[in-house]
Order: sequence, then structure tokens, then C-alpha cells
Amino acid sequence: MLITALQFRDELEALKKGMHQGSEKLSARTTELRWRGGAHDQLRELAEQILELLARAPKTMGDLYRQCSVCELKIYQVVTELLDSDQVSFANAVDQLNGEAAPTIKRDLEAKGVS
Repeated sequence: MLITALQFRDELEALKKGMHQGSEKLSARTTELRWRGGAHDQLRELAEQILELLARAPKTMGDLYRQCSVCELKIYQVVTELLDSDQVSFANAVDQLNGEAAPTIKRDLEAKGVS
């Protein structure tokens, strides 16, 4: 059990270092989750929750940690997968798109009946 805990600690540190923009806000680029086969299936539900939260408003990693009832490692695993699959991005990257993603997300949320 101790070895597993050390592995998880090391994985979390690596994910944090890889996400150098951790204090910046993340935004959803879509409302429809595309979960790849290689990703951990048990994280799919968390990915859906995170994507829904980010579609409503940009959030930092700290915001996500406070709003999701899971450990920090799982949040970093999911956000890394969502970033890699271009389903979320840092808010400043969305701003560089001249707001192209925002109308699509708003329309998708309205279609789902979410305000």
C-alpha cells in the first residue's frame, strides 16, 4: 500500500509540473464528452462532471477540487486527458479564438436545458 501511495504522489507531482498554467482558468470547448478508450474508464463520470462545470463558467484547478468530491490526482488525470483531447483549454487560449467556442457551448447548453 505504501508503494502505491508513493506512485500516486509521484504521478500527481508529474501532472502538476506538466500543467504549468495550473493557476489559470480552464474553459470547456465542447459540452459533449469524447472519452478515449485508453483513458481510465472509472474517471469518465468525473470527466462529465468537470466538463459540465467548465461549460457553465471558467474555473481554476482549485475551483474544480473544491467542487468535485474526489482526490486531487483524479482531477489532474481527467483535466490532462481533456486538455490532450482538446475538449478544454486554458481560458486565455479560448480568448485567442476570438470567442468562437463560446457561442457553440451556449447553444449546446440551451439545447440541454441548462442555463
